[in-house]
Amino acid sequence: MKYILIACLSFIQINQCPQKGDSPKVDHQQMDLLKNRTTTSTNINKSITLEKILQPGDDTKRFSENDYVDLIGYVYDVKWGGSETCNCHSKDKSQLDIHIELVSTLTGASNEKAMVVEISRYSKGSYTYESVRALRGKKVEIKGWMFFDEEHKQNAVNTRPNGTNLWRATCWEVHPCQYISPLN
Repeated sequence: MKYILIACLSFIQINQCPQKGDSPKVDHQQMDLLKNRTTTSTNINKSITLEKILQPGDDTKRFSENDYVDLIGYVYDVKWGGSETCNCHSKDKSQLDIHIELVSTLTGASNEKAMVVEISRYSKGSYTYESVRALRGKKVEIKGWMFFDEEHKQNAVNTRPNGTNLWRATCWEVHPCQYISPLN
């Protein structure tokens, strides 16, 4: 019986998805390490606001992935993330990111006016999909790391204003989001 338990534990450890994900490409591994960060910071860049993030124009170099932010906004929508390299292409929802579309106002809100905030499998803690989805339409405070998701340049108004598949304002995300709380 001891041997079976050890074999099972070894199988689980071998098949656990690492923070660098499963891409063979080094640049994707580096991006996935940023998406799956577990560290927080007390050094919050207070000059970055949601309004500045959502400001129109090419924002490719506007911020840094070394910036930790504390933002206030409204949750427009909440969705499951997909199967991707940062979660080793898992289909298990417990391993998927929770996508939050954050807007500065609910008046006239749309996903084309939103920034994406993602709670990763490493930053979920006590957050569940249901508890985050319950925040739709509410004003919230979020904290986390800035991340420029290069893979979505074609989907962002700021980097491709004349695109046909636009579903976000900017490629800048808070990813991972490590704190989210409703405000009164």
